[in-house]
Amino acid sequence: MKKEIIRDNLIYFVLLAAILLEFFDCFYVGNNVYSDIGVSEAAPKNIVLTGYKDETIPTEAEILAGKSNKEIFDYYVKNQNYIMHAGGSVGGYSYTNSYDALDFNYKAGNRIFEIDLNYTSDNHLVLAHGWEEKDYTYKFGLPYNKNNPVMDYNTFKNSKIRYKYQTMSIEDLISFMKTHPYSYFILNLKQGSKVSISKDGLTKIVKAANYDKNILNRMVVWGYNEAVVKTAKSIYNFELITYSYNNASNSAKNNAKIIKFCKDNNITSLVYSYDSFNSTIAKLAKQNGIYSFVFTTDNKSVAESLITKGATMVMSNKLIN
Repeated sequence: MKKEIIRDNLIYFVLLAAILLEFFDCFYVGNNVYSDIGVSEAAPKNIVLTGYKDETIPTEAEILAGKSNKEIFDYYVKNQNYIMHAGGSVGGYSYTNSYDALDFNYKAGNRIFEIDLNYTSDNHLVLAHGWEEKDYTYKFGLPYNKNNPVMDYNTFKNSKIRYKYQTMSIEDLISFMKTHPYSYFILNLKQGSKVSISKDGLTKIVKAANYDKNILNRMVVWGYNEAVVKTAKSIYNFELITYSYNNASNSAKNNAKIIKFCKDNNITSLVYSYDSFNSTIAKLAKQNGIYSFVFTTDNKSVAESLITKGATMVMSNKLIN
């Protein structure tokens, strides 16, 4: 009898210990927020441990696998609010259009960029806002030479913006796109409203990309006017074109005409300055599957107000996704 009592008590003790161990194990996995040691190191990077209901978080590559460049662009437009203006801010500086800005903001998760393209004195395309004194003072952070303001290609390439950030040519941009596969670029070619400038610039870009669809289909051509749009389409069948909305007339007839032109020419978005944006045509554009991009603000309240009024995305130097 005594042996049976000891045996029964031992069984009860073992069962109780097992129950307590199971309880503390579940409590630790589901609630420990102070340390990942021994937990996250052994788990795949896209697994979030939540106790009994472990959740698999798909990676970017898994989400976008098998999608076309256009479908990937649509995904980012729908899931992000901000376009990185002039490559976005880096080190507290805006308008650098530098490799450092692109790489920094890409690593931060931003995917759609606006960049400025300009010509050097020897007719090379580079990422630069302009050659005026204010560009040197506020954008390059370099001394201004009023007698020779437009740099030649070698001078530009050997210069450092703010004495530390890497300048870029159109060839450098294409190399960047190859190593940053989810990057998209709105091409703001300075003086591109002139058909001759857009024709030359876009021809240079297509040749520099060696007609690579994976590169060219991730470039958003800025159609400054109808003539430029038609010129662009004669050079290459660009999948992504944004069309400038700058007409003060907001009549139903004028808006319908703009939307028809966009649909007839497979234009994917309208681009507005802050002053020219209006919610009426933005709503009409959305109904027809056309995005609305607005530039430029670093004020979050203003950006959120624009989105509330119908803007799809807002260009910004400092607001990030």
